[in-house]
Amino acid sequence: MTLETSSTPLDLKLRPLSGPTETAALSALLDRAFPVPPGFHFLDDFPIWNADLAQDTSSQFLRLGGFSNQQLVCFAGVRITKIKTQQGLLPIAIVGGVCTHPDWRGKQLASTIVSAAVQWASQQNAALIALWGSEHDLYRRLGFELCGSQVRVPLSGLNYTHHAETVQTGFTAGIFAALINRPSGLALSVQDLPWIKAHKNVHWFWSGSANQPTAYAALGKGIDLPDLVHEWGGTAPALNRLLASVHAQSPYAALLAHPNQLKDLGISYSADVTEFLCMVRVLNPSAILNAWRPGIPHSIIPKQNGFAISVKNSPSIQFTFHETARLFFGPGQFEEAFGETFPIPLWLWGLDGA
Repeated sequence: MTLETSSTPLDLKLRPLSGPTETAALSALLDRAFPVPPGFHFLDDFPIWNADLAQDTSSQFLRLGGFSNQQLVCFAGVRITKIKTQQGLLPIAIVGGVCTHPDWRGKQLASTIVSAAVQWASQQNAALIALWGSEHDLYRRLGFELCGSQVRVPLSGLNYTHHAETVQTGFTAGIFAALINRPSGLALSVQDLPWIKAHKNVHWFWSGSANQPTAYAALGKGIDLPDLVHEWGGTAPALNRLLASVHAQSPYAALLAHPNQLKDLGISYSADVTEFLCMVRVLNPSAILNAWRPGIPHSIIPKQNGFAISVKNSPSIQFTFHETARLFFGPGQFEEAFGETFPIPLWLWGLDGA
């Protein structure tokens, strides 16, 4: 495709990356585009975009590069995965690693390549597409909106009813089995093990046996989630003891969770620490409703910039893409229109959130 810029036309060709040479070029581009400390690499914290790692065909990836005269000048990675819902697994897309070479910024390359990523995700029947990024205005122009809820609770503020214990460290097969069997979040399979093991800056803690831990926690992820416990699980007493031990070793660490998860563990928190989870563009509202709110009658008509939505035989209301994301995943602001149908408790974080 040809992209017209304010200066001269830039011949930008979009295609999937292939081969070790282009993976090396991607690594160099990512390290230059993001604030990676000296001696570290972006792909150390986001190995999912490393095409050299073994991937099963059941997990779909698009590592989309933008080339000008054979030089990689921009990139966007897309992963088609599935999220656990009341009705089973729902296909969704996650975008990550979006970057532009510093010398090519200001030429709308990010908009071009992310738009192509959205189009591809829609063709793969993803119900929604999610991303994390600080360029909110850019992504809003492409139909994304901040939505969902997450909470960061300092470990120093938790009530440790059980004494800290000596815990084991390092990633184990038992932890991966627990990640596969967790009741919510993204669905994992054995084909995801290579890239999860490839995270170089994550510190794992666990208690119990290596094959069947009673609790586990992952602390830190380099430039992405420093000092945050972003993967965790286990029985409440064992997890309480484990987090007490993590706090003893990392006094400034905090637990990252969905508000519902904290309620299930009996952990209280201040409402003013609730944050947005991510940016989302809803692609198939009906599929999302059928997955999380089965049996609710609804009518959804696509519009140019959003959807006309009717739920429970209510009058049809037209929502923009931005309003649709907030409607479905909160924070709540449309309850007067659809009662308790929304928001839906979306949770994507962890190692598998790109």
